[in-house]
Amino acid sequence: MEELKLKKFYLENHPNDNMGERIDETKTFDDLYDAIKTGGDVYDVIGIADSLIRERLFKKLAEVKNMPYIDLYNGWLYS
Repeated sequence: MEELKLKKFYLENHPNDNMGERIDETKTFDDLYDAIKTGGDVYDVIGIADSLIRERLFKKLAEVKNMPYIDLYNGWLYS
């Protein structure tokens, strides 16, 4: 099974946000989760420093990982 790519998900779900084109096409939700867990720079993973894109990706990541959004957010904020 192919890992869900950040850019593919974002462009399919937010087609009117042209900033989505700047998302790193190689990165997956697992990469984003790993960055949160290890204190890495999530914006480096995403490929663009945009808080709306980050929030939308975090919401999908919470769904994928079956965990509360706030846990991901706090993990990122306080790491």
